[in-house]
Amino acid sequence: MRHIDDYDDQIKQQERIKIGYKFNFKSMYMLIGRIIEEKGEYDEHYPKDGLYRLWGCAMAVLFILFVFSHSLFMVATVPFMFFYGMVIFQVFKALKVFEYKRMPLAIATPVLLAVEAVAGYYLQQWIFFS
Repeated sequence: MRHIDDYDDQIKQQERIKIGYKFNFKSMYMLIGRIIEEKGEYDEHYPKDGLYRLWGCAMAVLFILFVFSHSLFMVATVPFMFFYGMVIFQVFKALKVFEYKRMPLAIATPVLLAVEAVAGYYLQQWIFFS
């Protein structure tokens, strides 16, 4: 039979979730959900830096999708844009749960999306019509 002290040792040994660079929307979405679910110890850097990293990865993938969203390819790219948009909203949700400031990302996201759309359009014109 286990004692309560055994459970305390398990809680103390629980490690922080490692948040690396990910580009698969399912793994990003699941990781953010796991971070929110296992809300353990957090400080001004953890998990904020990892959430910003995941936001940056989602924005990078959205830029690539903007570049390849040309006529027939849009059938394939638009659903993925939706999924990566869900990841971005999940990051905002996690920032709210951990009581971090969301305003910097709330300002940067639409601005960066507009820049990515314009840059993606011009890069798309250069790739497909040159």
